[in-house]
Amino acid sequence: MKERITKKILAIFLTIAMCLTLMPVTAFAETPKIQNVHISEEGILTFDEVPGAVRYEIDIRSNVTEMHKLQQPVTSGTNIFETIMKRYKFPTASYWLAMRAYNSEGGLCADLHNEDEYYRFDYESPLIELVPPTNLRWDGYTARWDEVPNCEKYRINLYSKYGNRNSSIETEDTFYNYGTDVGDGEYFKVEAIGGDGYIDSVESAKSPVWKIQVVREVNIVVTPPIAGEIPDYNASTDSKECTVDYNKVDWVDSDTSIVSNTSSPRPLEAGHRYDAVVWLTLNSGYIFDESTVVKINGEVASKTNAATRSAQFSREFSVDESIREVDVRITPPIAGEIPDCIASTDSTECTIRYNKVLWKDKDTGVWHTNLGTEPLEAGHTYIASTWLKAKSGYKIDENTVVKINGLTAYKGAIVAELSGELIEFTREFTVDGTANLHSVNFDSTG
Repeated sequence: MKERITKKILAIFLTIAMCLTLMPVTAFAETPKIQNVHISEEGILTFDEVPGAVRYEIDIRSNVTEMHKLQQPVTSGTNIFETIMKRYKFPTASYWLAMRAYNSEGGLCADLHNEDEYYRFDYESPLIELVPPTNLRWDGYTARWDEVPNCEKYRINLYSKYGNRNSSIETEDTFYNYGTDVGDGEYFKVEAIGGDGYIDSVESAKSPVWKIQVVREVNIVVTPPIAGEIPDYNASTDSKECTVDYNKVDWVDSDTSIVSNTSSPRPLEAGHRYDAVVWLTLNSGYIFDESTVVKINGEVASKTNAATRSAQFSREFSVDESIREVDVRITPPIAGEIPDCIASTDSTECTIRYNKVLWKDKDTGVWHTNLGTEPLEAGHTYIASTWLKAKSGYKIDENTVVKINGLTAYKGAIVAELSGELIEFTREFTVDGTANLHSVNFDSTG
């Protein structure tokens, strides 16, 4: 029993060994090689026919030029210089040829596929090779280069700052307008494309790298709005880096969102606040970024919208109602007495600074304040000076009439504060209480 089992096991091992011995012969048989491949000086390709082959293909490549052709059908006797090299404008260079033969079922039956088997040959092109374009230049918007003689058209290739080709466009002109600024760090190269009898040039040297410049500051000027009037819609800037679209500004009511513009002109309401809205369009070669400062009438505006080549900026204006009249009351000066420095008004549109009036001796230039103890001198003329500040939504302008004790006062100095303007109004008194009114010009700090 044991002998039978041992004989069966030996038989199995012998069978496996025989199979392993035969495998290299059947499974890893090499593809036959196409024999006697040759290219004559005239470019005639010849080779020995392969039994069973019905179709032959070649690949032509080069290590010195990007030109190559793959899977080109041929027969023995084909002039590859005419049908392939000249037709596809191969330049003068050294080339190598790979080859494959296929049977009627599409199976590979012979080849020249390994690098040490390639057929190598030199080719001298009868065509004239164009020189690459020179003097490449641009403004980040339009690319330009010098004309190449005998050139039918040009191929312009745009590259990113990382060397990746972003686009390839053909044109018959010696310029190409990209329509918008290209990206920061991009550059282009150009090829000259020839007609019959000419070989396309290699790519030119790269153009200067385009560097986008950031707009640092833009100052826009508009006419401040006036309550009850249709606003001025003109806007201007002296910037060389951008322009104001249509040189116009829109006025948007912050309370109602109603727009007053050239298409829908309407007067502005007193006491409302309005956004002055402008669109800026960049000139070629510039961009806005977070460091760009846009000012409207000297005040920083906010970016409220943005597109590819433009951005919207706005700044709020208060449309203050003009104060028509203000009555200020003070105690008239009396000779020999310390003056009363209290001032008051019933106006709901403005306030008197500290509710005070200051007295200045017109003859001596001495000021009498609420801290002073000097009595007023008989026969002297004194100037009563008080400072007014308009409340929110109101303004003191050239139409405002200010009266001190019923008689018109004269506008003096103006001091700007964070909370608004302080405006001085003055009127002259004599110590006997009789008003002596005339224009006053003096300097004071209040």
